[in-house]
Amino acid sequence: MGYSFYAVLSSLPQIAAAAFIPVAATIAVGFIVKSLRLRRGGHVGLD
Repeated sequence: MGYSFYAVLSSLPQIAAAAFIPVAATIAVGFIVKSLRLRRGGHVGLD
């Protein structure tokens, strides 16, 4: 019981990184696409 608890604790950073990287990449891509659209299209929707 104690061993598995420590094993989960030690693997938490890896799990967090594995979960965070795709989310961060998706946000970054969305941000880049938005900024590119704003530059090309001028004023679209909200200024």
